[in-house]
Amino acid sequence: MRKINEVLRLTAQGMSQRQASQSVGLATSTVSDYVERARRAGLSWPLPEGLDGGQLEARLFPAPVVPGNDDRRCSLAGVATLISNLMAGLGSDGAQSQHGSRSDGPPDLTFPLRSGNDS
Repeated sequence: MRKINEVLRLTAQGMSQRQASQSVGLATSTVSDYVERARRAGLSWPLPEGLDGGQLEARLFPAPVVPGNDDRRCSLAGVATLISNLMAGLGSDGAQSQHGSRSDGPPDLTFPLRSGNDS
Protein backbone atom coordinates (compact mmCIF):
# COMPACT_ATOMS: atom_id res chain seq x y z
CA MET A 1 0.00 0.00 0.00
CA ARG A 2 2.98 2.28 0.43
CA LYS A 3 3.35 2.84 -3.33
CA ILE A 4 -0.36 3.55 -3.69
CA ASN A 5 -0.11 6.19 -0.95
CA GLU A 6 2.93 7.70 -2.65
CA VAL A 7 1.20 7.75 -6.07
CA LEU A 8 -1.86 9.49 -4.61
CA ARG A 9 0.30 12.01 -2.75
CA LEU A 10 2.47 12.85 -5.77
CA THR A 11 -0.41 13.22 -8.21
CA ALA A 12 -2.34 15.35 -5.70
CA GLN A 13 0.68 17.65 -5.52
CA GLY A 14 0.46 18.20 -9.26
CA MET A 15 2.96 15.65 -10.53
CA SER A 16 1.91 14.01 -13.80
CA GLN A 17 1.09 10.32 -13.76
CA ARG A 18 4.14 9.68 -15.93
CA GLN A 19 6.40 11.53 -13.50
CA ALA A 20 4.83 9.75 -10.52
CA SER A 21 5.34 6.38 -12.23
CA GLN A 22 9.04 7.14 -12.72
CA SER A 23 9.38 8.38 -9.15
CA VAL A 24 7.89 5.27 -7.52
CA GLY A 25 9.11 2.74 -10.10
CA LEU A 26 5.73 1.62 -11.46
CA ALA A 27 4.33 1.43 -14.95
CA THR A 28 2.37 4.50 -16.01
CA SER A 29 -0.66 2.26 -16.56
CA THR A 30 -0.46 1.06 -12.95
CA VAL A 31 -0.30 4.65 -11.67
CA SER A 32 -3.27 5.52 -13.86
CA ASP A 33 -5.17 2.51 -12.51
CA TYR A 34 -4.46 3.51 -8.88
CA VAL A 35 -5.57 7.09 -9.49
CA GLU A 36 -8.77 5.96 -11.24
CA ARG A 37 -9.57 3.42 -8.51
CA ALA A 38 -9.13 6.11 -5.86
CA ARG A 39 -11.41 8.46 -7.80
CA ARG A 40 -14.11 5.76 -8.09
CA ALA A 41 -13.78 5.00 -4.37
CA GLY A 42 -14.22 8.70 -3.54
CA LEU A 43 -10.72 8.96 -2.08
CA SER A 44 -8.33 11.85 -2.48
CA TRP A 45 -5.12 13.00 -0.86
CA PRO A 46 -4.73 13.33 2.03
CA LEU A 47 -6.41 10.02 2.78
CA PRO A 48 -8.94 9.96 5.62
CA GLU A 49 -7.27 9.75 9.03
CA GLY A 50 -7.31 6.21 10.41
CA LEU A 51 -7.64 4.53 7.01
CA ASP A 52 -5.20 1.62 7.26
CA GLY A 53 -3.65 -0.40 4.45
CA GLY A 54 -6.28 -3.14 4.58
CA GLN A 55 -9.15 -0.68 4.45
CA LEU A 56 -7.51 1.19 1.57
CA GLU A 57 -7.02 -2.06 -0.34
CA ALA A 58 -10.65 -3.08 0.25
CA ARG A 59 -11.88 0.26 -1.08
CA LEU A 60 -9.59 0.30 -4.12
CA PHE A 61 -9.88 -3.40 -4.98
CA PRO A 62 -13.40 -4.51 -3.99
CA ALA A 63 -14.45 -8.13 -4.48
CA PRO A 64 -16.12 -8.70 -7.86
CA VAL A 65 -19.90 -8.72 -7.95
CA VAL A 66 -21.45 -11.95 -9.21
CA PRO A 67 -23.45 -11.15 -12.39
CA GLY A 68 -27.20 -11.28 -11.83
CA ASN A 69 -26.78 -11.22 -8.06
CA ASP A 70 -25.68 -7.69 -7.20
CA ASP A 71 -25.88 -8.19 -3.45
CA ARG A 72 -23.52 -11.18 -3.39
CA ARG A 73 -19.77 -11.35 -3.96
CA CYS A 74 -17.42 -14.20 -4.82
CA SER A 75 -15.02 -15.28 -2.16
CA LEU A 76 -11.60 -16.68 -2.95
CA ALA A 77 -12.51 -19.77 -0.94
CA GLY A 78 -15.64 -20.17 -3.08
CA VAL A 79 -13.62 -20.03 -6.28
CA ALA A 80 -11.16 -22.59 -4.86
CA THR A 81 -14.10 -24.88 -4.02
CA LEU A 82 -15.47 -24.49 -7.54
CA ILE A 83 -12.12 -25.42 -9.08
CA SER A 84 -11.71 -28.35 -6.69
CA ASN A 85 -15.19 -29.66 -7.53
CA LEU A 86 -14.52 -29.29 -11.23
CA MET A 87 -11.19 -31.10 -10.98
CA ALA A 88 -12.79 -33.91 -8.96
CA GLY A 89 -14.78 -34.79 -12.07
CA LEU A 90 -11.63 -35.03 -14.21
CA GLY A 91 -8.95 -37.70 -14.30
CA SER A 92 -5.22 -36.96 -14.19
CA ASP A 93 -5.20 -36.70 -17.99
CA GLY A 94 -8.02 -34.15 -17.96
CA ALA A 95 -10.63 -36.66 -19.15
CA GLN A 96 -13.87 -37.40 -17.31
CA SER A 97 -13.16 -39.52 -14.25
CA GLN A 98 -14.10 -43.19 -14.37
CA HIS A 99 -14.51 -43.38 -10.59
CA GLY A 100 -18.26 -42.99 -10.60
CA SER A 101 -21.01 -44.17 -12.84
CA ARG A 102 -22.80 -41.83 -15.22
CA SER A 103 -25.80 -41.94 -12.88
CA ASP A 104 -23.71 -40.11 -10.26
CA GLY A 105 -24.19 -36.99 -12.36
CA PRO A 106 -21.71 -34.20 -12.92
CA PRO A 107 -19.56 -32.87 -10.10
CA ASP A 108 -21.04 -30.15 -7.90
CA LEU A 109 -19.88 -26.92 -9.54
CA THR A 110 -21.67 -24.59 -7.15
CA PHE A 111 -19.65 -22.62 -4.67
CA PRO A 112 -20.48 -20.63 -1.59
CA LEU A 113 -21.00 -16.92 -1.81
CA ARG A 114 -20.55 -14.41 0.92
CA SER A 115 -22.82 -11.45 1.29
CA GLY A 116 -21.52 -8.11 0.06
CA ASN A 117 -21.35 -6.69 3.58
CA ASP A 118 -18.98 -9.41 4.86
CA SER A 119 -15.53 -7.90 4.84
